[in-house]
Amino acid sequence: MTLSKSPKYRFLKWQLPLIFLLCVGSRLLTAIFYLEDIDSMRFAMAAVEYDVLHNKPHFPGYPIFCLMLSGFHNMLNSVALSFALSGGLATFSLILAMVSLTRLIDCRRLTSSIIVLILFNPFFWLMSNRYMPDLFGLSILYWSLFFLLKMNSSSKQWQHGSAAIMLGVSASLLAGIRLSYLPFLLPAVFCFRDFRQLKSVFFSFLLTSVFWVSIWAYATGFEELLELAIHDVNGHFFQWGGTIYSTDASWAKRIIGAVEGIFAHGLGFWWTGRSCVTLINSFTITLLLSLGLRKLRFQTLLKRPILIWILCTLSYLLWALFFQNITYKPRHILPVLPLLLLVFAYGLEAIRLPVTRGLSQSVKYTLLLPYVTCGIFLAVQHLQPSALDQFRSHVLKDGADSIIYCPEHLQRFYLRETIAGTDLVFAKNLDEVLHNKWNRPYIMSSIQIPALQGCERSRANFYHNPYVNKLWSELTVFSYEIAKCQRSLE
Repeated sequence: MTLSKSPKYRFLKWQLPLIFLLCVGSRLLTAIFYLEDIDSMRFAMAAVEYDVLHNKPHFPGYPIFCLMLSGFHNMLNSVALSFALSGGLATFSLILAMVSLTRLIDCRRLTSSIIVLILFNPFFWLMSNRYMPDLFGLSILYWSLFFLLKMNSSSKQWQHGSAAIMLGVSASLLAGIRLSYLPFLLPAVFCFRDFRQLKSVFFSFLLTSVFWVSIWAYATGFEELLELAIHDVNGHFFQWGGTIYSTDASWAKRIIGAVEGIFAHGLGFWWTGRSCVTLINSFTITLLLSLGLRKLRFQTLLKRPILIWILCTLSYLLWALFFQNITYKPRHILPVLPLLLLVFAYGLEAIRLPVTRGLSQSVKYTLLLPYVTCGIFLAVQHLQPSALDQFRSHVLKDGADSIIYCPEHLQRFYLRETIAGTDLVFAKNLDEVLHNKWNRPYIMSSIQIPALQGCERSRANFYHNPYVNKLWSELTVFSYEIAKCQRSLE
């Protein structure tokens, strides 16, 4: 077969440019022009002025991602478009990594299904527009997985060596983009065929890391960075990180959060309060997953490349269950999803219809309509401001004569940072509110204040779809008139 007629060449010549345009174009069209939560705000500030010592963004600083992001921002002069562009490139990179993986494990026929499943995945689409590095980190993670499997499946010695070097380099880059994804690669320790592979991975990882970490530490300040690292690592694991040591969430709640994250957020399954489209989608996905598992069979799952992939996914899932905020932040389950999409694609391939191949493919892909609809619908909903941003707009519009009381310190920090330069007054505690040392006529509070019952002036409710962003999806702001409350305050 000549190169010009080979399937690989046709894929590169015709499909690749189209996929690139679809990935980047769709994400630019659904770019969001607001700060949806506290983490998004920090990354938005980092795009304009990187300063990890002042939480722009929070530690571990994501220096490689933020360097790329800063370049996009310098070129586009728009935070929203910079993140949308990085999300489009991340989606394209993830598709290439997954297509390369399917070809490596001899599943070339799954290429079209994998492309559609990634391009329209509801969670991938949301994360590609969110002001965060998670999806870009996921694409680099899956390139690392590709090099790990390549290192273990190639029969050519020179490919072993080059794949081992690329594994070390990509894992190091991953550490500078999404450090918390590295535990996914822990099973690699048991996958080296000889000491030469181990040495190649170790030294390529070490040299690449020394290169970018030394530049980062020099620019930031070594002592300051080390002090911040010790403080925030301790904080993540034992104070605020949502780990088993820093939260009172039960194991049942953590497991339910993981299941909801994987299936409801990640695949568009039905969950309480969701539309009937997701119910249809649940039935379709369940059918295709069961067909996919049946087609894979136990013997296939035990083949070395797929077994390594499964072990890597389980390794990360355990890490996330123990040491990530799996209860309230579903984005921590992202690395688990591609393996499920592979099974999903196998399920589509397992369907056999007594019609021509082209018609059969068309009919099969109609099963994905609820899945695609869910992805597009959530991406469009994502264009509307989050409840927190609506809260911010309300305070900015009507809070000039009010004391702003917001006991949730992260919400208060968000408000202070996003509406800086105004004359708004923020009370740190209820005593400051009740004493009213600023002599403001009104109080605007994010919680109901029992001491001011009967003095309520108005209330405003703000809401966004929790499957667009689970954090603070519903907020109520209470407004009180202090003149009516004098007896309560005396």
